[in-house]
Amino acid sequence: MQKIIAALIGLFSASCAESVSAQDVTVTLLKKFQTTVAGQTIVAPSGPVEISVATYVILPGATLPKHHHDYLRFGYVLSGSLTVTNAATGTAHTFGRGEFIVEAIGLPHFAVNPGPDTVRLLLIDEAPADRATVVLDE
Repeated sequence: MQKIIAALIGLFSASCAESVSAQDVTVTLLKKFQTTVAGQTIVAPSGPVEISVATYVILPGATLPKHHHDYLRFGYVLSGSLTVTNAATGTAHTFGRGEFIVEAIGLPHFAVNPGPDTVRLLLIDEAPADRATVVLDE
């Protein structure tokens, strides 16, 4: 792992106008995940994938409709709090500012911003280029 970090620092340093040495960089592991929010083992798709990065802004009281993801989706709560509910079991998890989300794969769920603050999410999807990252459920 230290060799990987050193290589990344080297690549970063080479691409910057000012040199950055290893003592100027601190890397802190925040969390590791082996399962999704629903307890599913994380398995990366095989074959080529496209990485999509998006932000969502969700106003207080707004609800994201029931949907699912067929591929990996990671989220980071930049601000506010979001309650995500598994549509089949009713199990709900509330995620707040600074928390990571590894979304359930293939399981319908919906989310609501209980307020009072606006939710801002950073979302990263890993899926084949020709596939939808969000599938609406009826």
